[in-house]
Amino acid sequence: MTMKEEEEMKLILNGLEYKEREKVWIAHYPWIKDPHQLPNNFGVAMMKLKGTEKRLRKLGGIRSAEYSEQMINMQERGVVRKLAREEVTHYKGPVHYLSHHEILKPQSTTTPTHIVFNASASYNGHILNEYWAKGLNVLNSLFGLLLRFRENPVAIIGDISKMFNSVRLSEFDSHVHRFLWRDFEDRAPDHYALTAVPFGDICSPAIAVLAMRQTADKYKDDFPIPANIILKDSYMDDIIHSLDDAEETPETMQDVEFILKHGNFHMKEWIVSGRTQAEEDVDLSGTTSEKVLGVVWNPKEDEISYKIKLNITPKQKTSVPCTVTGTDGSDRELPNDLTKRRVLSKISTIFDPLGLVTPVTLCGKLLLRQIILYTCDKDRKLDWDDPLPKELGENWYKFLQNITRLETLKIPRCIRTTELVKPTLIMFNDASTLAYSACAYARWQVGSANRVSEIRETTSKEEWHWISTEVNIADLMTRPNLQVNIDAGSYWQRGPDFLGQQPTTEWPIKAIPLKTEEKTIISTVGISKVCIKQCSLFDIDKFRSYRKLIRVTARLISAFRERSLKGISLSLTGEQLKEAETLWIKCVQVPLQDNWQVRFKRLGPFCKEGILYVGSRIATWMKSNYNNEAFILLPTTHKLTDLCIKDVHDRDHGGVDSTLCKFQAKFWIPQARKLIKATKSRCVTCRKLEKKVIGQSMGPVPKERLKPSPAFYYSALDLFGPLMIKDTVKGRCRRKVYGIIINCLSTRASYVDLVEGYDADSLITTLRRFIAVRGFPRSMYSDCGSQLKLASKEIGCMNRYHEKLSQFGNEGGLEWNFTKSADAPWENGCTEAMVKLVKRVMMRVIGDTILTFGELQSVMFEIANILNERPIGMKNGSSNVRGSYLCPNDLILGRASPHVPEGQFVTNVNTKTRQEFFNAM
Repeated sequence: MTMKEEEEMKLILNGLEYKEREKVWIAHYPWIKDPHQLPNNFGVAMMKLKGTEKRLRKLGGIRSAEYSEQMINMQERGVVRKLAREEVTHYKGPVHYLSHHEILKPQSTTTPTHIVFNASASYNGHILNEYWAKGLNVLNSLFGLLLRFRENPVAIIGDISKMFNSVRLSEFDSHVHRFLWRDFEDRAPDHYALTAVPFGDICSPAIAVLAMRQTADKYKDDFPIPANIILKDSYMDDIIHSLDDAEETPETMQDVEFILKHGNFHMKEWIVSGRTQAEEDVDLSGTTSEKVLGVVWNPKEDEISYKIKLNITPKQKTSVPCTVTGTDGSDRELPNDLTKRRVLSKISTIFDPLGLVTPVTLCGKLLLRQIILYTCDKDRKLDWDDPLPKELGENWYKFLQNITRLETLKIPRCIRTTELVKPTLIMFNDASTLAYSACAYARWQVGSANRVSEIRETTSKEEWHWISTEVNIADLMTRPNLQVNIDAGSYWQRGPDFLGQQPTTEWPIKAIPLKTEEKTIISTVGISKVCIKQCSLFDIDKFRSYRKLIRVTARLISAFRERSLKGISLSLTGEQLKEAETLWIKCVQVPLQDNWQVRFKRLGPFCKEGILYVGSRIATWMKSNYNNEAFILLPTTHKLTDLCIKDVHDRDHGGVDSTLCKFQAKFWIPQARKLIKATKSRCVTCRKLEKKVIGQSMGPVPKERLKPSPAFYYSALDLFGPLMIKDTVKGRCRRKVYGIIINCLSTRASYVDLVEGYDADSLITTLRRFIAVRGFPRSMYSDCGSQLKLASKEIGCMNRYHEKLSQFGNEGGLEWNFTKSADAPWENGCTEAMVKLVKRVMMRVIGDTILTFGELQSVMFEIANILNERPIGMKNGSSNVRGSYLCPNDLILGRASPHVPEGQFVTNVNTKTRQEFFNAM
């Protein structure tokens, strides 16, 4: 069970509510999408109703009458209810209408016309079934059910009537199951709503089965055997079981009915094998043959048989058909031109889950393999509807003639004899170049033996023996024979003769000699291959994200450690992620382990806890630098290296130098610059956004940028925007705000915030926040921008605007300098360049998303941190030590990043405090 299936199972179980008084289950559907997003599709439902009425008219009055009777029957059973006009118009919850149509079953004597509701129809991109969790497949094993069905002398099968409709819907879910219906087409349709779980909803099977099992759990202590029958021997709405004693059969069936009635589940009929006393005590249905999970069973004779359908449709018939004579003497027509599609359909008609006729079906499967191998040749093209070549078709006609014999095959259902003696299980197996097989026989003391099942368990070596091909019954399933005999009393059904009363000491078998002495084989194996194989939990080439790779590995490690998926937490700790990263680092360093002291001598390598590091020559310097301990060595050519570089680059899509500095703060790769250039050249986002523009002539550097001063002592300011935000209460309301960037001319640090309006008062309010954080600047530079003139309606006039700013600055000793014109961006070029970077990061992070004021302000603060992490003290081709670069954060924080460093600082950081929305951005 995956974590997703476990969550869906919890949703369904938590949605089941039991009404003790009414003895019925109420289902609250497992919604995984907001149901209020569902549109009211009344118009489409009306069109679908007219289409259904048109089809019923063509089918005749009988079908229309049967359709109406089914509608009336559903109302009488309480499955649907008619909605009053007031309820239709005044209901405030989500509403959705289902279309319905007819399913014809002329062979049915009770309900030849069924009504089916369609919850998979699409309307404006909305599909009702996609709003619910599907849930886990909770059905019991088909193979195990049929094996237990053959285990005991008395077999019983029961059918639960209208199982899905036995579970009621909540009122909320009922209104998304509305539908339209009318008896006469000349009047407006009535509105109906389903009150029970319908057939067709994606979660209906899981809800119905789990409700039935919850009912059985309630009575597990009082009625252990009947409750266990419901839990273990049920398959959807079928109860399949076998008992030892015929006298206890009526009581067992009554107890099962008693438990099911307390969950509003009612049995439709029971069928018991043979002629027993149970027929006198219980209302049973008798028939010559029944289908038990697809297997044909004759309850009176208590035998399993097969029905073979070889007749073809008129479209498949050709001018010269081939005729096959069946066992009943009737002629079966086969198409003269057999194709891959037709022979595959004929093989698929033989349903044999227990493998009782494997010697026959194996021939067909091997013949189909011959066709596939024949088409593998490039010179031989054979489509699904092309006639088979003559050399392949002849064997197929022989096979199809042979399988008609299966209709006369009768296999006893029960594998036990009347004497309850513990049997011995004898297993045979064989293998050839075509197939391998295993089968088992139960050996009773009275000599009766019937084939049971394929081997599905492991055994010890002492239990294995050799047997010659002539008497190995499994040989029939590995060497195909079109004339094989599997009829009653045949070698296949009886088993070898020595399985009778002959002692095991006289059987024609030989013990396989076991060598007690173990020979030690010494071989030279490259350690790189061994370690890589151990680390290859999955294919790393299928991953495109370094973080996803680490997180998936961490979850696998947790699952292996817990030996279960149930105890795994949805969140991952920092220790788990670190352990997963260390595992991959050790894995990729395996090729580097060979003679690493000599190969990387110039880098000063050393090994610590199985991981190779470089940088021992600057170990003293690294101890004093809290941002680094040592550089982890990674190979140049490995998928993990590419993912790691891509992860660092995708954080801000910076340049080669920026990515190199951030990457080499932790890792060291030979030829790293070359790899980063290749990664950047492949980045689609960078190619779209970094378009070549005409270069501008740079103006002279202002003197304030050359004077030593505290951070933001000399600052430059600029506004950009407008930016659209939405209201936190009324989500549809939109309004404008403006971005502001204040750039330190000395340290090149940036402060990014929002201004609520384009007036001086809003700007001053934002400046007060800046001053409270960074202190009062000595000088502030800004342009008098044309955008201020566009906002003259809000701020009055330019003179008043400048007067307010100057007055605010004079109060704190701030000298405010305005440029001569907004048409000369080089006069405030430092800030203009930062505005360009801010807009580029916003485009990549936010895109077209509209945020609230608080969300957008938080994004602005994080963008400012990204700008302050950019390197400003590194030169191309510099021989300085890599991994420690100068950035604005070093000058204003004392470290390159606001995150807790990995060096000397030790603390526990809660990684789940930020919202997932901002984590995604």
